[in-house]
Amino acid sequence: MSHLDFRLQLVEELAKIYGESKHSSQNTTSSDRLNGRHFLSHIQPTQKKKAPTKICIVCSQKFNEKGQRVKKESRYQCAQCNVTLCVTPYFEKYHTVENF
Repeated sequence: MSHLDFRLQLVEELAKIYGESKHSSQNTTSSDRLNGRHFLSHIQPTQKKKAPTKICIVCSQKFNEKGQRVKKESRYQCAQCNVTLCVTPYFEKYHTVENF
């Protein structure tokens, strides 16, 4: 077996074991987002942060009076979509409105 064949086989086997990446919101299609089953979950703590936060995906698309992006942080995410969302009102809005 050549080195290239070995690497290709290794990639295929790893893909079978670990499947698709869940670290990107780009993997979630609009129909999955609007029709799937979604559950709120806490962002998991790390060694450095006991209560980690991330920027809400809906809030980050809004602008304040000065024309700057809003950067509101949340401790919650959708377990299915793996996106950070404010609990109210954006968790529901993100999953029910196509162009939130």
